[in-house]
Amino acid sequence: MTKRKFMVFIWVSRLFIASIPLAGFAQTTAQSHRAPTLIKVGILRDPASLDQGGCYLQLPADYKKRNERYVFRSDYDDNAIINIDGKDTELKPVSHRESKGGPKNSDRSTGNYATKGTKVRVDFVVNGVCLHEECESVSYDATITVIRGPGKQVVKVKGSCGS
Repeated sequence: MTKRKFMVFIWVSRLFIASIPLAGFAQTTAQSHRAPTLIKVGILRDPASLDQGGCYLQLPADYKKRNERYVFRSDYDDNAIINIDGKDTELKPVSHRESKGGPKNSDRSTGNYATKGTKVRVDFVVNGVCLHEECESVSYDATITVIRGPGKQVVKVKGSCGS
């Protein structure tokens, strides 16, 4: 091996050895970034914990079956309950926005709720109105968005509000 090749070999070896700690640093840094915490919206364990009336929201499959498996309920005072990570969680109203006048198909409204470290937003779109003596309810397609820390869960639901 010539002296020149030997010097290049030594120089490349030093670069390689010097880069080993940097590779470990990059790996440690990449591992320290955690994925957002998953949030699971589930079926309410005790949907009767709020007064009768108000809004009842279900997953589309449950709504189609007309069963009583709800993921969200609210009462006429706008208090609400949702099942997050297997626990029924009471929510307090933060704000509510509705379109003016009586409900009509395609009208949009939004309810914002909160509890310890968790925010819940429900976006409603009217898809049916039944307002006469035998029936006082409005049917909705809705989207529930739950945010807790870096985690976020969005769930499409269907349901109705009224008595």
